[in-house]
Amino acid sequence: MVLTSIRAVAWAVALSHGKLTLGDGGATATKGWEGPPRYPAALVAVGRGGGAEGLALAAVVAALPKTLGCVSFGVGRAMPKEGKVFGPNGADGTCGLRQNPYIASIRYAATKGFGRRADRDDEELGRPIVQGSRLALHLSPRGAEGRRTARFFVDKQEVAVFADIPDDGGDSDWVAGVTLSDNASVRLVPAEGE
Repeated sequence: MVLTSIRAVAWAVALSHGKLTLGDGGATATKGWEGPPRYPAALVAVGRGGGAEGLALAAVVAALPKTLGCVSFGVGRAMPKEGKVFGPNGADGTCGLRQNPYIASIRYAATKGFGRRADRDDEELGRPIVQGSRLALHLSPRGAEGRRTARFFVDKQEVAVFADIPDDGGDSDWVAGVTLSDNASVRLVPAEGE
């Protein structure tokens, strides 16, 4: 099954942090400074409601200097525009990938109240996120039982699966995207594959 219902071509300005530089028609998000605010988010809206929409989102890490902080890529209920990351030790109601660009061995794939990790029993993210990495998220349509599955990929390799994400079909806000570390830059690209 190909998830093509939603393919973001630009970050949603209203959902993204105001200090981020959004270039290339809004497709590139850059935190071109060091320090506060920490972890500004570049986000897209995730469609919900009565339809059984899926989401395919892909981004290339254009710049990831070795600085303090972390970069994250994920999906979840509406989260703050700054100060929180997706997944582990992040915003409630999110799942995703997180990595410290300064110490690449500090990387995780986990959930914080947004489904359960289905591909393994720990929070390990085996494949590192580096400059040039292609990150992808495939969020399944809402099934008849009101559940979704989120699959994450780094450089076309599946690195994490989160299942049993409850979706009551309501109209509460969900978002997907990235949080950026100092001087990092991420560009949305066409989502590919099944």
